[in-house]
Amino acid sequence: MEFKKRETTKLYVFTSPTCHPCHKALNDLKKHNIIFEEVDVNKNAELVKKYSIRHAPTFVGLDSKGSAHCLIGYQNIKYIKEIFNI
Repeated sequence: MEFKKRETTKLYVFTSPTCHPCHKALNDLKKHNIIFEEVDVNKNAELVKKYSIRHAPTFVGLDSKGSAHCLIGYQNIKYIKEIFNI
């Protein structure tokens, strides 16, 4: 199955304080000057429920129409940039 690339207008990164891959992902996003909003799954139940978050890290990209596209887990920054077209 091929993932259809869409321009991401907002990127949420759902994290938890004890998640080591989350820390790596956040550092890489900052290092590459990618704009995102970090969401601590322990502090924002509303967004966690809205996007059905079950794992950290989870990336949720919103396109210009407001459609959400999710990616669970973190591989590398190149993959994130490719998937979310950022």
